Amino acid sequence: MQTSSKDRAKELLAGLEAREIADCAASFEYFVFKWARTFDPHDKVNPVKGFPEKDYLRLLAREFQHGPDVIYVAKSRQLMVSWLLAARTVWEILYHPHAWAVFQSKKEEDAAEMIYDTVPSKARASFIMSHLPEWMQVCICVEGDKRITRRYTLDQKTFSYGSIILPNGSRAEALAQGAAQVEGKVPSFRCSDESSLQEEWS
Repeated sequence: MQTSSKDRAKELLAGLEAREIADCAASFEYFVFKWARTFDPHDKVNPVKGFPEKDYLRLLAREFQHGPDVIYVAKSRQLMVSWLLAARTVWEILYHPHAWAVFQSKKEEDAAEMIYDTVPSKARASFIMSHLPEWMQVCICVEGDKRITRRYTLDQKTFSYGSIILPNGSRAEALAQGAAQVEGKVPSFRCSDESSLQEEWS
């Protein structure tokens, strides 16, 4: 039975998409600079944009994947480090089945603004997830001895206040400060945002 040119084109496209997802899973830096989007509330014409090509952001992206287990970053609002950490949270849960990513800040509501607040387009991690192309709105799952992709939805199945839960068993949570929040548990990725302002950080 012959395959039509339309079917061959579909197969080719599916193969290219699968390879792109595999490349994103292999490299956080690639994922960030090729596909992740941010928003700039001061730009009234083009508020949605990719990460800027800055050497320090590329260096941090590599460090956030391949660097030491504990990294301290001095930052200011203009440096986009919090955006990069939100993207790192997304990368952790999309491409690592059963991962647990934790974003801690002084107050839970501050952390929720990084993970999910009320709609996907508001908090940073959910914004990044909702602005991926539709064919990339998938997570990697383990099924037997295979790794497959499964779609996530942009609704309550995935998002609730301060939380993202994916079909691959991974989740991201926004937590208030304090060791008791994660005591006895081992996150696969943990960010303590603005730790110098957290009285309970130590």
